[in-house]
Amino acid sequence: MTIPNSVTSIGISAFYNCSGLTSVTIGNSVTSIGNSAFSNCSGLISIIVDESNPSFSSIEGILYNNDATTLIYCPITKKTVTIPNSVTSIGYSAFSGCSGLTSVTIPNSVTSIDNNAFYKCSGLTSVTIPNSVTSIGQRVFENCSGLTSVTIGNSVTSIGGSAFYNCSGLT
Repeated sequence: MTIPNSVTSIGISAFYNCSGLTSVTIGNSVTSIGNSAFSNCSGLISIIVDESNPSFSSIEGILYNNDATTLIYCPITKKTVTIPNSVTSIGYSAFSGCSGLTSVTIPNSVTSIDNNAFYKCSGLTSVTIPNSVTSIGQRVFENCSGLTSVTIGNSVTSIGGSAFYNCSGLT
């Protein structure tokens, strides 16, 4: 799927559940992408953003805002992810449904993890939240049934409701 330069906005859940979608190329005029625009796209491997786009960027097929301070969406086919040091925020539902994700490295630059960020990431077994993180949103790790270990840094001042709901492997 190539989103042409004439398109300026991608709506909420625009491509939700498009299992046949494997790659998205976003043109230079898109300035708005709604929440969950690419969620549940089981075949999505990468998102590429035109380098002249003033609002968004992509690194290794993952969607970020322009200056890569917010990780917006990771395709659910990714197995391991090392988040760049430029990222300060993991966005709403950024990794939601990434059931094959087995490893994520969160750098010390991240200060917030938004709602549903790792919802249904059943392949994750352990997560270390660095000392830089001050807030963990609602339902962040909900239904992460494979999660057996979570280390939470000492700067966290708020953890949202149901953040670890149905994490049956946590002891």
